[in-house]
Amino acid sequence: MNWLLLIWVLICLAVALPLQVSIRRQVFLVSYLFTSNLEHTLTLFGLLMLPGTLLHESSHVAAALLMGSRVSGLSLLPAYEDHDDGKGTIELGSVLARDMGLVRNSIISIAPTIVGSALILLVGGLVFDFPQVVAAIEAGAWDRVLQCLLGPFESVWGWVGAYAILTIGMNMLPSSADLQFGAGLFLLLVVLFFVLALLYLVQSVALAPVVEGVNSVLGWLGLVLTFTICLSAPVYFFLKLFASGGRVERRE
Repeated sequence: MNWLLLIWVLICLAVALPLQVSIRRQVFLVSYLFTSNLEHTLTLFGLLMLPGTLLHESSHVAAALLMGSRVSGLSLLPAYEDHDDGKGTIELGSVLARDMGLVRNSIISIAPTIVGSALILLVGGLVFDFPQVVAAIEAGAWDRVLQCLLGPFESVWGWVGAYAILTIGMNMLPSSADLQFGAGLFLLLVVLFFVLALLYLVQSVALAPVVEGVNSVLGWLGLVLTFTICLSAPVYFFLKLFASGGRVERRE
């Protein structure tokens, strides 16, 4: 079991979750600076985030149907709710599904993360040559890594791919509502890793393929999260600088 990979993935998640919330807020504030109207801002913001919103909510719907749940409501329209602190809450979309118990609710909650990671790997493989990036990292050829990651930006497809990964990355991680329903799966994963750790300590031969599979999943997930964070961080700081002091005011 590659515990360093697991620790790296957990660190990436700890960074990506608040970054996801913050960058969406900055995009919303910049949209408001351009429109100065809350309704127009919601329209512009919704269009900018639409690919990620569609991914997130459709993943919930597909997982809910696979789990035997009944979907009674679906919205892809963003909503803004005022708070006393002046910051407000932005909701990109929502899905209403029947309660299916702890485990199945958890699977429904993390569906966008699974689908989003797969799509980022697909786009990353097509545009940024992720397999070559992994091979270069393993060989320690960091100049080749930079060439694979920065080279695509010389064409329009590099920017399109980056936009796709940014919008997917900003919407693939569980929302606050998803986290409330994802507790069951989190506990299940803790138990699973505990069992794997025990079996690994006794050097079980039968466990070797499982350990390799877990390491492979952690490796690709770490690559997806790291690349998404590296794309998102400079965008966030640029938007933060651009929208510095910006504040949404609801006008009746």
